[in-house]
Amino acid sequence: MLFKRLCVNENERVIVTRNGRFASLLTPGVHWFFVWSLVSVETESYDLGHPMFHSRWERYLLTERPDLVAAHFIVVETKESEIAMVYVAGTLSQVLLPGKRALFWKCGVPVSAELVTIIESELPEQMLAALEG
Repeated sequence: MLFKRLCVNENERVIVTRNGRFASLLTPGVHWFFVWSLVSVETESYDLGHPMFHSRWERYLLTERPDLVAAHFIVVETKESEIAMVYVAGTLSQVLLPGKRALFWKCGVPVSAELVTIIESELPEQMLAALEG
């Protein structure tokens, strides 16, 4: 048994796993863990200066921990007929393709997204007339 100390900086977040299972998402501050000798504790640090969240824990958080997603992330999701233009600090950062989803940290640099319909779900009247005629 031992105590482990972890300091999370203002511009980062940390995911803690115990024996390969999600344990917690840490915010800035000093955190202490009590670790048993047979328990493996691992941490993954994320720099908020890079707001897109790339992690093997993304699907788990979305399905099992919507409370954490709501508190810490902006979810950008496109339908099959849309794209999303994602802006970081007011500058176009990336384009999210149809039928995709991405998570961005809420804290740190400002992130916004604009959804754009690329395929109309209804055919224009001219096309309908041509198909009927």
